[in-house]
Amino acid sequence: MENAFHTVVLGGGCLGAASAVAIQRRLRQRGSAGRVLLVDKSVLGAGLSARHSGLGRAANADRAAAVLATRAIALWRNLMPHWGVRLPAEQPGAVWIARADASGDNPRWRSLQSAMVEAGVAFTRITGERARELCGAHVKLEQDEVFYHEPDALQLDPAEIRTALYRAVAANEIAVREKTVAQGFERAD
Repeated sequence: MENAFHTVVLGGGCLGAASAVAIQRRLRQRGSAGRVLLVDKSVLGAGLSARHSGLGRAANADRAAAVLATRAIALWRNLMPHWGVRLPAEQPGAVWIARADASGDNPRWRSLQSAMVEAGVAFTRITGERARELCGAHVKLEQDEVFYHEPDALQLDPAEIRTALYRAVAANEIAVREKTVAQGFERAD
């Protein structure tokens, strides 16, 4: 078993796997024979990545986070150039619900809408009737609420994400050690 690696990545969730894939690809582009090891204390995608709802949305109270999330959604839609695998995704959009004030508005959410539009996020106020069409019978909507729609939100199946993690590390020849806890590190030239 090969025990010398250029890089060791701890944590085999979406971020750890993405880091390992990016590093391994960069090493290959530079003509390096170095290898990447991905270590997880459980199995790939079993931590926060497994408990995530799979909803990719960009609207956020922080404009910079919204811009970053917009970029992430674009990457999730087209993983092939980055991970070497495909990931099926649905684009059902997301309905955001907020309490209305006495005038039937919510100034904070109206401000959020302006910020999201400036950040390039499709985020528009919709009528209660339209919200009911989009939500169906799954969500109880009240008269004293305002509704916003983010049509570009994605829905990714967490099981498909986990499958994509395994395929990506295999396609990029990343060594994986599952059920392994790092006790410490030793560096040698």
